[in-house]
Parts: sequence; structure tokens; C-alpha cells
Amino acid sequence: MKVESMSSAPTPRVSPPPPPAASGLDGRLKALYQRQGRLMNLHLDLLYACDLDCHHCYLDEKKRPQASTATIIDILGQAADMGALQVLFSGGEIFLRKDLFTILEAARRLRFHIRLKTHGGNITAGDARRLRELGIAQVDFSVYALDPDVHDGFTQKRGSLERTLRGIDLLVAEGLRVEVKCSVTTHNLGHYRELNEHFEARGIPCTLSAKIRGTNSVTTNTYDLNADFEDKVEVELYRLGQAGGPRTPGVAPAPTESYFCSAGRTMIYVAPDLEVYPCVAYPRPVGDLNVQRLADVWRSEAALADVRRSTRADTHLPGESAPPTVGICGTCPARSQCSYCPGSAYIESAGDALIPPAVVCAAAFAKLEAVTRWEGGERPTPLHATTAKATRSLFPIAVNLGVLRPAGPTAHGGEHAGGCSCG
Repeated sequence: MKVESMSSAPTPRVSPPPPPAASGLDGRLKALYQRQGRLMNLHLDLLYACDLDCHHCYLDEKKRPQASTATIIDILGQAADMGALQVLFSGGEIFLRKDLFTILEAARRLRFHIRLKTHGGNITAGDARRLRELGIAQVDFSVYALDPDVHDGFTQKRGSLERTLRGIDLLVAEGLRVEVKCSVTTHNLGHYRELNEHFEARGIPCTLSAKIRGTNSVTTNTYDLNADFEDKVEVELYRLGQAGGPRTPGVAPAPTESYFCSAGRTMIYVAPDLEVYPCVAYPRPVGDLNVQRLADVWRSEAALADVRRSTRADTHLPGESAPPTVGICGTCPARSQCSYCPGSAYIESAGDALIPPAVVCAAAFAKLEAVTRWEGGERPTPLHATTAKATRSLFPIAVNLGVLRPAGPTAHGGEHAGGCSCG
């Protein structure tokens, strides 16, 4: 059964505000902050508790303690004093905190650009109005299918789709910018396109990702949810179709200049118990705000120097040194499509962020294969078509980069611009 609107009193369908006009301002600001070694983005998980239990959740220790209201507001003040511009609040489920709006009001007084992540099932009309009054920049929702049997089965909470869609409707009616995130897994492979087109038709951006990462306790228990290689290629082909084709090819930077992402460089993540990490996907502790100031953690060369200095030229196989000047990633044909994630590498290797992780390699080669097929004239299959798929293993790669390409057509086309998904 497909769900259109789930509220008992239907909310008028109001188009959300358009995204800001494209400009290079964000990129220039980020480059400036990187050159100056300054904190630009603060990510705060307010709690790990959640009233859903999604199969792919990377938070597998949901009973960790959470900081007090006063402590969180103090950390926001510390970040503002450091010149940080943006704050992302997430969880767990942020609307389970009774002091959420007290925290948001403090962030607004400090003039932060504020973004929220939520499943939205607890949002009321009054909450939506207050979020608009606070000038919240964006609210991200997770939706996995328009079929409640699929979505609710994935969240393990009956009625969760109905409540999430109601939350989206309430925010859209208030004119807030909303974005939907959909993790494409073995549970919802037949549903992501219908979901994407439903929200895009309403003017609500929808981001699809077929990469399911490991957990914050440094395990790969969630990897079984990853689709096989051919299904990942189908997802990437579909994304290319939605975007009107590949981006203009660009020149990949030299490996020695190819930094991984913004983790620990312009952004930092603070967990509910005040442990500090380079980012939410990189569970390597670098500080503790129970006993340190945020500025002291940020300036700590011992904690963050190697995170900030590491490039693709440092990547290597287990037990081996990095090949001189290029690293093992510098010779990879999929490097232009790769959003290398040191956090995924850290989890997969149980502690080494420079060993290329299979889950990232699979995503990069799926993107490369999709681009190659697109340039050869292939387009996504129609929405309701069924096609026979070859059986592919997601992880033939493991840590053996000599067999990175899954069996099948070669995809060693030209260079294509890749992008970092972190921060």
C-alpha cells in the first residue's frame, strides 16, 4: 500500500521554499576556514535514545549518558567564540529531549546556521511553528519507502511512516526547507525510485545512498544490508538520470594534495556523553569535553594532526607501506568517483583509517560503472520494469585492491569529477 498523506486532518500541500541560489560562497568560506585551520561546522548529537530501531542504525549503544542543557549551551558558546558558523543537531531522536527548544533558542541567539536531523514522528503543529520562528535552515528526514509495510518493517515501529509523513507535511506547511534522506538497502530496493519521484514532485529534495557503513562501536554488523554490486550500479544510473547525466569531467588533484574530507579539518562531532570525534562517521576519540574546552581539543596536534595531514598518498594495504607519492588509492581507476571515508576505513580495519574500506571501494566502482554505461548510451530501466540481474558479491574487494573490480564489464573510462560527502 502506498501512502500519500497520513495526517488525520490533511495538511494543505504547500510547496517548500526553493534551495538557495547556487553560488561559490559556501565553497569559498570552507576553503578560507581550511586555510586558517578554523572550526566551521559543529555536529552535536543531543542523545542516542530513539523510539525507532532502524536496522541500519550505526548507533548501537543507545543508552550512553547525555549532557545537560547548560552544558550543551556552553559548548555552543565555545564554538561561537571559535568562529563556527553552522551547527547540526541530531541523535538518536532529538524531539525526545524536552529541552530541545531551549537549546535551539540558544543556538539562534548565537547566530548559528541551524540544521536538524529527525525522523519527525513526534513533531506537532506547534513545534513546526516554533521551528519557523527560530529560522531553522533545514530539517532532514529519513524515509525508506512509501509502503508502510516496508518503511515500518525497517524502523521496527508500526505507524512510523504515517507519523514521519505528517511531520514533513507540518514543516512544509510552515515554509521550512525539508530534505529527505533514503538509505537504499536490501530491504527497500524496489521502492527508492517511487519514493524519490514522489518527493521531487513536491519540490522536496531527496538524497539516495546505497552505501551502508559500519557501527560506532567499530563493527561491520550492518554490512549485510548493502545491496549487491549490480543493484548499486542501478541506483547510480538512476541518480545520473535524475541529474541529467554525469557532471563535467574534472582533473583529480594529485594524491599528495587529495585530502579525504572535512572531518577534523573544518568540522567536529560531539557525542551525547561529550566525547569528541573527527566526525560522526569516524569513531576515533580525539577529546572529551567533560574535562577539556572545545578550543583545546581543536588545537590538539596530538589528537588531530594525522587526521588533518592524511591524503590519498598515504593509503596502503594491510602490513604494507604506501606506494611512494601516490598511495594505493592513487593508482585506482575509480579514484575520480571515490568519496574516501577515513571513518569507514577506521571501522572496517578496526583502527587504521588509511586502509581502503571495501564498502567505499564498492560505491566508487559502482559509480564508475554507472558513468561508463551512461556514456555508452544506457539509461535507467523504467520504474516498474523487472530485469534479470547478475549475482554480484558486494565484497570481493575486502582489502585486496588487486581484485577491486567485481567480475563483469570493464569500467575504466576517463576521469570524472568526484566529491566528498563529509561536512
